[in-house]
Amino acid sequence: MIDTGYPHADAQSDFQRQRRRQVLSQLAARLRREPDDVSEVLPYDEVVAALGYLGERPLGLQVIPLDAMLVKGSHGLAAAKPEEGALLMTSEKHLLATPEVAATGVFELLLRHLND
Repeated sequence: MIDTGYPHADAQSDFQRQRRRQVLSQLAARLRREPDDVSEVLPYDEVVAALGYLGERPLGLQVIPLDAMLVKGSHGLAAAKPEEGALLMTSEKHLLATPEVAATGVFELLLRHLND
């Protein structure tokens, strides 16, 4: 939102803000147990019937450049001290086996919260 005068930094900030909004929105929808129509897979023939078939052409091998602004963070590097690690709060204490959760156990814990 704020123009810093540096277009690359502004684009990066806008992208990160929109990505956070999208992730939080998806998480809130799952927590509210709303249907997720995006995950519904439609049959190919049904999609072609609705949108029409325009044809296809071979493009060969394509190179997809990766922008470094999309790859940030520690990429799974463990925190040097426990107090510098991630914080996960819950009101569902019965789903926690121990007070501390390993980074590899967070996904399973979130699934247990969603399926409880």
